[in-house]
Amino acid sequence: MANKKYLEQRLQAEREKKYLSDRKKLRIFPLISLVIVAVLLLTMLATWTGLYNLDSSSYDGEVTTGYQCVAAALSDDYTSADQSRFGTLSVIFYPYAPSLVRTLCLFSVIVLFVMIGHLLTEVFALITNKQGVFNILAIVFAVTEAVFFILCYDTAISMTGPVRDGYCGNPACTVKSSAIIPGLIAILSLAVPIFTIIRERKVKAMLSAQSTAK
Repeated sequence: MANKKYLEQRLQAEREKKYLSDRKKLRIFPLISLVIVAVLLLTMLATWTGLYNLDSSSYDGEVTTGYQCVAAALSDDYTSADQSRFGTLSVIFYPYAPSLVRTLCLFSVIVLFVMIGHLLTEVFALITNKQGVFNILAIVFAVTEAVFFILCYDTAISMTGPVRDGYCGNPACTVKSSAIIPGLIAILSLAVPIFTIIRERKVKAMLSAQSTAK
């Protein structure tokens, strides 16, 4: 009997050890999400709207980044010639597609603040090692990011007609945007919180089994 009791205690100790180990492993997922959000923030340094020449297969140097769009929206200044802050919005895009420029910059501000919220959520999840609501929030943030990045892309390329007609006068002139890239990354990033929820449920099931065994 004593030997049987010892074996049961040892088995219970092993189960608790595995449970604690699995709980610690869950911390890697908020860290992965944190890195992904950091990458998304960096992608806004890419060309958000740029004049592209199909003949030479290259940008004509007339580009604006995501952060320059944010700066224009927050300052409500779309006509400044300061290209270091606002890119070429005032020269190339705003004179010929003002409503689209304003829409693009508004979407850029929204997605930036969504990413900041996402980043803070992952930091709290990492610090507390509590999942639950943080995973649900991560999914909501990732979906919202994907939607607004795609909207940024669609708005940017919609400038092609008015910019080509009003500025270029060249059929090879088009407007391109890299905003689709973070949109795709945001969609793929959904796998992290979804997988975390699945893993968390397995860990909780293990805890429940241990409680029943006691």
